[in-house]
Amino acid sequence: MATVARVACELLVSSVASFVLTWALLPILGLHASPLAILRVTGFFTVIVFATLEAFLRETEDEEVVEVQPEFRPKQRVVWDAEVGGVRDKQTGL
Repeated sequence: MATVARVACELLVSSVASFVLTWALLPILGLHASPLAILRVTGFFTVIVFATLEAFLRETEDEEVVEVQPEFRPKQRVVWDAEVGGVRDKQTGL
């Protein structure tokens, strides 16, 4: 999915979920919801839901790159050299 379309979809899902949460939670908390209060709380919930959704999708997107394109997977020797902090001698391999 294209980046702009993905972000737009995430924002739409976030705002709808936030509106439903706001509409359900304000009466439970004993608050009589005015339209302005609903908009304020919906905006706050939208930021939270959008950030959570974005973090989750970014995490799953990063995993797909390694699976689809194995050339991005780090080679074991490179990881070992980075952990040790040294460079192996090309002739001896040590």
